Amino acid sequence: MAMSLQEGPDRTTRANQEVDGGASALRKSMLHDQAAPVERDLAAMGRNVEPQTATATRTVDEVSPAKQQENAGLAELQNSLQRERDRASRLEHDLAVARSDVATQTSLAAKAGADADELKKMADAGADLRKSLQQEHDRASRLEQDLAAARRDVETQTALAVKAGAEASQLKKTVDARADLRKSLRHERDRASRLEQDLAAARRDIATQTALAAKAGAEASQLKKTADAGADLRKSLRHEHDRASRLEQDLAAARRDVETQTALATKAGEEAATFKQAAEKSSAELRQSLQQEHDKSEALTQELSTARTKIYAYEAQARQASDQAAESGTADLRKSLQQEHDRASGLEQDLAAAQRDVETQTALATKAGQEAATFKQAAEKSSAELKQSLQQEHDKSEALTQELSTAQTKIYAYEAQARQASDQAAESGTADLRKSLQQEHDRASGLEQNLAAARRDVEMHTALATKAEAEASQLMKTADAGAAELPKSLLERDLASARSNASAPSIVGVDQLSTQYEAEAAKPMGAEQPAVANTRVDAQPTAEDAAKIARLLAHAHVLLGRGDIGSARIVLQRAAEMGSAQANFTLAETYDPLILSKWGTSGTRGDANMALDLYARALAGGVKEAQERSDALHR
Repeated sequence: MAMSLQEGPDRTTRANQEVDGGASALRKSMLHDQAAPVERDLAAMGRNVEPQTATATRTVDEVSPAKQQENAGLAELQNSLQRERDRASRLEHDLAVARSDVATQTSLAAKAGADADELKKMADAGADLRKSLQQEHDRASRLEQDLAAARRDVETQTALAVKAGAEASQLKKTVDARADLRKSLRHERDRASRLEQDLAAARRDIATQTALAAKAGAEASQLKKTADAGADLRKSLRHEHDRASRLEQDLAAARRDVETQTALATKAGEEAATFKQAAEKSSAELRQSLQQEHDKSEALTQELSTARTKIYAYEAQARQASDQAAESGTADLRKSLQQEHDRASGLEQDLAAAQRDVETQTALATKAGQEAATFKQAAEKSSAELKQSLQQEHDKSEALTQELSTAQTKIYAYEAQARQASDQAAESGTADLRKSLQQEHDRASGLEQNLAAARRDVEMHTALATKAEAEASQLMKTADAGAAELPKSLLERDLASARSNASAPSIVGVDQLSTQYEAEAAKPMGAEQPAVANTRVDAQPTAEDAAKIARLLAHAHVLLGRGDIGSARIVLQRAAEMGSAQANFTLAETYDPLILSKWGTSGTRGDANMALDLYARALAGGVKEAQERSDALHR
């Protein structure tokens, strides 16, 4: 009897323990049901962010010199992207179904609270359920970390979209510059027409002189009888002198035009990066124009040879006439003829110099064609990389689909466990269970709200990137149409641009990524300043910002190690806006011509003024080394 009485409290204690274990199992099941849809939401958001990253990256690359070669495959890539987005929509539908399952689980949990008395039979499963509950807590923590990473991805997408918009604006400026070039073309054509008219007049003068020379030969026999024949010879000599003077004036005007074209070519050299895509298409036209100029020079050489022959004939006639002429004026005639002969020799030397210039321009045009071929190869390589990235995204989407299927299977298993637990639940512990369930429900609701906000940001940036891509594509078509109208009269300008490109080696993609910052840095004070000028150097970053800054700086150093200066500038600018003086210092180094030369960077232009401004900000933030760099630039 005593032993029976003693076993009574022991059984009661074991029953209470079993009730506690059952309550823990039910809490675990509810937590898992709440965390599972959040995990799927984050997976769907990841699929939205990753294609958006690929879209924004492709937009930046397509504005680069490889844009022209990638237009053919762009439609196919966009179709593939649309298919991936449709797949994401179907997965979101599956997410809605899973949420309805969560509502069902909530009702089952309420029923389980009323039947808690049956939890005594589930004591053996208590340990496993507690372990599962801990795993669900860990999963919820990982989901929060994934959400933070997704927010960072959204910030990166914002920077890329802004950059793509700036590049589209730069292309608009390029189209405006083409209008000025067409105006210069019309001016050059008008000048060429006037020169052709002058040449025709000179030919008519030569024909007249030929007739006069023939007439002078017929009248040579009469020179002995009349001194007036010498006056006719002097008149012919003056006429030849006047013609030579006109030719000399035309040559001076041509030299002035060449100087003007040289100045225009120097200015066009600053726009060389914009015309790289047109180099390949225009190289054949340049060679044809050079051949035409060479043929024209050959024709002028022949005309000069003919004129020289006629001058020699005139000299022979003049010598014959001098033997028969009257006494007065013979010495002056010989002197004038010698002067005209010297002037013709000078014109011959000028023509030889012009021929050498044509040969030099031909060599430069050939070099420009080779450089255009190099750009084409780089564009083809970039297109292959884009296709590979799209395939990777497709494979990732397939893997996520399989994960969703696995998660649904687990949900069905948890539903069966919840039904079994609700049938066996005991009354005790229901208040604590409901409280824990409410806390986890609130936590999941907060994560869902954050996820919805992140999804809205992704959709907004997707729209911005798509719009920027469409604008860039339209502007590139306009630029390609304008490139076909480049005139042969702008030969010197195009060749000067090619020389500028050849003397400034480039890394494909880097110079295009940094063009917007370099162009804005050249604006005068009071104009719109680049976004980097608005960085905060006086604000103290919070602990969370400090962690983000550390990650951004590490990523920037990786990009600098790869030679990707343009992308590193974007990352450093973001860190500088968060109040990092070290980011300002490193960003200044990417603009410092001395540092860029030391790094051996190619294809990226420095900006001393921008570097000095950023060094000043870094110095104000406590980076002492910035003073030494600033002093070195001043020297």
